[in-house]
Amino acid sequence: MNMETSQIKVARTYLVRLVGLMGRTQWPLDHQGLYFPSCGSVHTFFTFLRPDLLFLDKNNKILRVVPSAKPWLIFFGPTHTYGCLELPQGASQQRGLREGTTIDELFQ
Repeated sequence: MNMETSQIKVARTYLVRLVGLMGRTQWPLDHQGLYFPSCGSVHTFFTFLRPDLLFLDKNNKILRVVPSAKPWLIFFGPTHTYGCLELPQGASQQRGLREGTTIDELFQ
């Protein structure tokens, strides 16, 4: 998969991690993905975009894909999940991302 680092926003601060995509009705223009490192679960409370959720291990291998995540739910990654990447709805299918795929260039 070819995904440029500049397109991924890393949720490092408490505020960015807390807010994420909550309350948005359009995907942010400044990035094409939101990555939560050291995160084994995410919620979609107050999230209206239905993002694709990709749970990754420490080597950026996709362990689980949740396409078009429904709002008002909590999603847990499988064992060995290190982080979660949120992408616009349908992006994982468009880019051919599935369990077992490694996103090598994610943070280069």
